[in-house]
Amino acid sequence: MVAGRAPAQVRRGRERGFLGLSRVFDDATLHVTGTLPPCLQGSLLLNGPALRDLPGGALRHWFDGYAMLHRLRIGGGRVRYRRRFVQSDACLRSTAIGVLVKGEFGSPTPASLWARLLGSKGTDSPAVVMSRHGTRWTAVSETP
Repeated sequence: MVAGRAPAQVRRGRERGFLGLSRVFDDATLHVTGTLPPCLQGSLLLNGPALRDLPGGALRHWFDGYAMLHRLRIGGGRVRYRRRFVQSDACLRSTAIGVLVKGEFGSPTPASLWARLLGSKGTDSPAVVMSRHGTRWTAVSETP
């Protein structure tokens, strides 16, 4: 937990944007109230920041959480949900040691001054945008 922030269960308003997700779901059935129109079929893909808290610190900006992909699959009056973390280098390395290894959009880099002067690479956590390229979907980040 970051100093000065309320625990996750009591966050209100915009503070809820800092709630982290840690559970993955593999094809869970969602409860639908009412009926879905028969023409509503297909998948909705989303990505966004999810993992924010590490044992040795927390990511500080809404865009900084390590990325999670979400899929809602709609058809036959049912909705199925799946979510998974993106296995980015930044996420894997940070979770393995429990502290931030790279700077993110709004969280300072832990790299030394010398490493920053030599051109420390940015994050590879694709928590910003989904793009379609032909038949493939790609989750991307703001860094090269």
